[in-house]
Amino acid sequence: MAQGLIIIHLGRCGSTVLSDLLSQHSQISWSGEILEPLLQTARRTHGNNFVLKVDPVTLASDAIATCPTPFCGIEFKPFHINACQMSLSDFISGMRHSGIENFVVLDRRNRLRKVVSSRLAAASGIWHVPAHAKRETHRVALSVDMLKMDYFTGTLIEILEMYETQFKELRKLVSPNHLDLIYEDHIETDPEVGYRKVLTYFGLPYESITVNLGRTSSGSLHTDLENYDEVAEHLAGTQFAWMLDC
Repeated sequence: MAQGLIIIHLGRCGSTVLSDLLSQHSQISWSGEILEPLLQTARRTHGNNFVLKVDPVTLASDAIATCPTPFCGIEFKPFHINACQMSLSDFISGMRHSGIENFVVLDRRNRLRKVVSSRLAAASGIWHVPAHAKRETHRVALSVDMLKMDYFTGTLIEILEMYETQFKELRKLVSPNHLDLIYEDHIETDPEVGYRKVLTYFGLPYESITVNLGRTSSGSLHTDLENYDEVAEHLAGTQFAWMLDC
């Protein structure tokens, strides 16, 4: 039976780049974000007010059981799990009960950039671009007092606090059996760094790969944000103010 290669990530943090690299490995089959198609269908039918009546642990176990290679790659975001009315604690406990002990946590240190990247992708319809492609210039304004992100509505500060709480809890739950990847350290400059770390963690031999995807944003919040000054004022004096300077 295959082993689960489970990545729990923030979203807009290099997860698609990393999963594309891992899917090129001969010993890994990639199932991707197995809850995302169900979320999209539910949202089209019910708007944002819905509950997914599925068990993410069972879905993952079924995917692993039918995997044709030694490793089955599966991705989850915390809000995917919450949409199933399951806590992160119950999810990790259920995964361990099903035999999965090791996890990859992929986060982004500057989560404001995650928010902006999500907004840019939604506005432009461009979620991924080929490596070395010329990026189109797009700009967005963030509604700092009422922002919708990952099926949650709140102020920009509340959303950043939500991410902080989620990933602090997640790291505590999966510790010590997890690999911690950070977009800025392991994906942004050279995604093969993250690829190699995952292979090492799971004891897989290195195989050469091709980086097919590149960055979708400019990398400058001054360029990407129409209301940079408003966002700066909103975050001034908070633990997140530094995110505007990076």
